[in-house]
Amino acid sequence: MKISTNSKLYNFKQNWIDFNAGTLLEGRSMETVLNDFINFTVEVCDGRHLKHEETGFKEIAIFKTGVTL
Repeated sequence: MKISTNSKLYNFKQNWIDFNAGTLLEGRSMETVLNDFINFTVEVCDGRHLKHEETGFKEIAIFKTGVTL
């Protein structure tokens, strides 16, 4: 499960990142974001596919400075 810390990253990599925690920085309360995350986690436990499962990508390097093998 990939979680972004800001909405810019989430919006740029929507096909890679599963949950946007950056909404906390945009005025949503900690309680609301936490409840959304808990609900999302429960959905995954109940069988919801994560982005890498939907797209077939098994490896990722978001912040890379060189060749990734």
